Amino acid sequence: MIQEGNEEMNRSEIDSFIAREKKENRGGLQKKTYSGKDFTTGENGTISGYFATFDHDKGDSYGDVIKKGAFAGTIARRKESGHPFPMCFNHDFSVIIGRVTDIGEDDKGAYFTAEFFPTEKAQEIRNIIKSGVLWQFSFAFDILESGNTKLEDGTVARELRELELYEISIVMVPANPRATVTDIKSGRRSQNRELLRMIAGIKAEQDIKKESLLRSIGKETNLAKLKKMEAQALKDIGEAEIKGKPEWKERRKKALAAIRHRISVIENR
Repeated sequence: MIQEGNEEMNRSEIDSFIAREKKENRGGLQKKTYSGKDFTTGENGTISGYFATFDHDKGDSYGDVIKKGAFAGTIARRKESGHPFPMCFNHDFSVIIGRVTDIGEDDKGAYFTAEFFPTEKAQEIRNIIKSGVLWQFSFAFDILESGNTKLEDGTVARELRELELYEISIVMVPANPRATVTDIKSGRRSQNRELLRMIAGIKAEQDIKKESLLRSIGKETNLAKLKKMEAQALKDIGEAEIKGKPEWKERRKKALAAIRHRISVIENR
């Protein structure tokens, strides 16, 4: 998930990405047949894992939990459009390193498999992942429906019930430390078991440090960034009102509500 202090992507970048997609497709998502090299052979390497989990024993680093089925709608719409989800590095849309070839939900969470592109940057990141240094995922999203729920320990958390997914990223510090790589392959050859044991070992060592690291992220820096986002969202709402764009206005109002919620979370810590 995109959260403040964790390689958060400004929502304007998401909107720019959507705008580019719509412009290229003349105003709407359409079915598309891909031309050129077929990457479905996996010759450039593939990666699999969970980018979100449905745990309700405790929330993520921001107190949120995700309900099973939250991704069902967005996955169905994306498949219908013919556009695979992009796989990025650290939520940077200018660094798209692959495309998602399989995605779905099970009882544990939302899983996916993606193929790396044959670009120099994509292969560089793939080799870093193979070294065991990177092993966790995050994702960019909009909240379509949410509400409060009681966790197993009795605390109340925000439950995300329906989400609009935009991309999945390999990241250094995710909001959910349980969103991890389960397999990485080079061509048709599976990565050896020793590598997976090494990844598991690194994760175990880092779990203890995770909460401390997240708490150390600069509160004031996060607030300043969120305040700028809040101001931009308000400006966008005004422009949408003037230009008579109700859909755009509603989207920005939802973004504004999410931003203000996060500001409130940080200020009340």
